[in-house]
Amino acid sequence: TARASEVDMEEAETDSRMNSKQFNDERWNDNFERLVAFKTKHNHTRVPGRYIMDHHEEDGSPSFPLGKWVDYQKNEYRVYQRTKGIQGKITPARIAKLNSIKFEWAPGKQDQLDEAWNEMFHELATFQQTYNSTKVPRFASKKDNYNKNNNYDPLFRKLNNWVRVQRSHYNKLTTRNETNNNQLTP
Repeated sequence: TARASEVDMEEAETDSRMNSKQFNDERWNDNFERLVAFKTKHNHTRVPGRYIMDHHEEDGSPSFPLGKWVDYQKNEYRVYQRTKGIQGKITPARIAKLNSIKFEWAPGKQDQLDEAWNEMFHELATFQQTYNSTKVPRFASKKDNYNKNNNYDPLFRKLNNWVRVQRSHYNKLTTRNETNNNQLTP
């Protein structure tokens, strides 16, 4: 009958979608295992964009553009984050799986932030040694020899802003800890 034929077609489409999803999951898991192998060999997940994983004789898998796959995961994760999980093909389970191997979603970015923070901390330490204080004024005075040209020093302004931000973060952290009775040490 026509109705039975429609039901059979719907079931076939559902089976096709399920098989497609299962195939995609298997393929994603295979690629994830390639990433795990890369991490085991190189001790990180910063796969260069053009990296091609060589043919493996053990399992007979062909060469694979692992770098492109890793970039794709990062792009999908950005879409997922930007849309609060509404868009993007990456799933929470895949994100968790990548996080389980300490996947680096934005390598280099944290290094740059750490480097900038350390540079400002060093600047504050130099200031503290010079002036015996960490109370950084917004501008250097004309009598300070801190600046070679003996002018108002824009670095004081930058250092002053950095110190204010650090104090603000510290105050937020300690206030939050008091209200939550958190044992986290600031």
